[in-house]
Amino acid sequence: MLRNTSGIVGEIDGEDVYIWTHKKLDIGYNGKHIVEVNLTSESKVKLQSDVQLKFTYEVCSMCAQL
Repeated sequence: MLRNTSGIVGEIDGEDVYIWTHKKLDIGYNGKHIVEVNLTSESKVKLQSDVQLKFTYEVCSMCAQL
């Protein structure tokens, strides 16, 4: 069975707009089968006109062996 994965991109706090620039995927598996995926958004950065953003990600496939 396939399912969709979604995650937060940013948020608005009053007049300020933020974007999350780091995504972390924790993958749980049972033998050769992926049974769980958790997507976490981290590193909130305030959007401003002259700011360069660096987007990163990490994948942990050994996090939860069932």
